Amino acid sequence: LPPLTPEELTLISQIAQTDESSLDSFLMTNLSNMPSHVILTLRNASEGTLPSYALTEEQGKHLETVGKALVTIMDTNLQAGRDLLKTFLSCGEIRKLDAAIGKAMKENKIDMAFFTV
Repeated sequence: LPPLTPEELTLISQIAQTDESSLDSFLMTNLSNMPSHVILTLRNASEGTLPSYALTEEQGKHLETVGKALVTIMDTNLQAGRDLLKTFLSCGEIRKLDAAIGKAMKENKIDMAFFTV
């Protein structure tokens, strides 16, 4: 993985110092815009595996804090996706499936990407 830039480390430190609800809402809002190497670094940090390059102890703690929050959000989203898929698979007939997809669309549980796949 490429090392985090000083700007990314500063942003992660700022995020880690916010209250938990702000941390969660920021991550949920910006998850799709985060570079993959940042997500992987945070995920690894949540498991206690910090990058090999020089970090201060405080930066390491911030990476771990934000990483744990990110993993929680990703796990929640994954579980919601599994539950929705289970609902679709259990419909049984096409009209019930169509109704379930319409309901999920109205509740913003799926987006246009669902229909392109």
